[in-house]
Amino acid sequence: MALFGLAFKPGTDDMRDSPLVALAEQLLGKGFDIAIFDGFVKISRLLGKNKEFIEREIPHLDRLLQETPAAALAGAQVIVVGHADAEARRALITALVPGMRIVDLSGYADLRAAASAAAVEYEGICW
Repeated sequence: MALFGLAFKPGTDDMRDSPLVALAEQLLGKGFDIAIFDGFVKISRLLGKNKEFIEREIPHLDRLLQETPAAALAGAQVIVVGHADAEARRALITALVPGMRIVDLSGYADLRAAASAAAVEYEGICW
């Protein structure tokens, strides 16, 4: 499973009280293997309260966080999109193959259109 977006909102590395962190932990707790991509989150740059939050809530983030969208997508059949910039969405759209399932939490029109064209199962929720 690939999870796109982890920070509280796009364009930041602040993960404190992020519902995407809670989602990642829930999925891990249910036994799902997860690869995470968030272009703004870098383990080496975490400081202060943000670092404390991650160490408490998802201490194994370094094993899950991928450097590129392609690395997060490798082998994924289910993709959860919390937030993704245009470059990450292009990589995701390029990787679509029939049989994949996308759960889009943000309502990206380009992603919805590409999923339809690629015969990919698409679920849009929370928007």
